[in-house]
Amino acid sequence: DDELKRLAAFYDYLEIQPICNNGFLVENGVVKDETVLQDYNRRILALGKTLGKRVVAASDVHFEDDVTEEKFAGHMRSVLDDDDFSLYKKRFIDKKTYDDIAAEESAAYSTVRRRSLKLETAVRREIRRFAEENSE
Repeated sequence: DDELKRLAAFYDYLEIQPICNNGFLVENGVVKDETVLQDYNRRILALGKTLGKRVVAASDVHFEDDVTEEKFAGHMRSVLDDDDFSLYKKRFIDKKTYDDIAAEESAAYSTVRRRSLKLETAVRREIRRFAEENSE
C-alpha cells in the first residue's frame, strides 16, 4: 500500500477504466477474473480518497465522432487479420459512457462522474486560455 501511495502521489488525478479495457489481463492469465479488475478500480477510488486526488472515469475512445471512428476502423480492418481485428473492435472501439462504467462500479458513479466533468471543465478552460494567449 505504501508503494501504491508513493506512485499515485506523482499524478494530478487517477483513472478508472471500464473492465473491458483491461480484459486482456484476464485473457492472458495475469489476473483470475473480472472481479479482480473491479477490485483494482475500487482500490484506485480508495487511493484517490486517501490522497485527496480526483478519480475520473476514462475509456479508450479515440474518436470525436462515428464517421472518423468508422474510417479508422476501415483502415485497421485492412491491416489486421480477422482475429486481431476482432480484438481491436472489442478493446478499442467499445465506447463506454459514464452510465456504462457506473454499472460496473455503481458505488463510485456520482463521485467519478462529478470529478470527470470537473476535470474536463478545467482542461477546456486551460485550452481556451492557451489558445487566446497564443493567437496571432
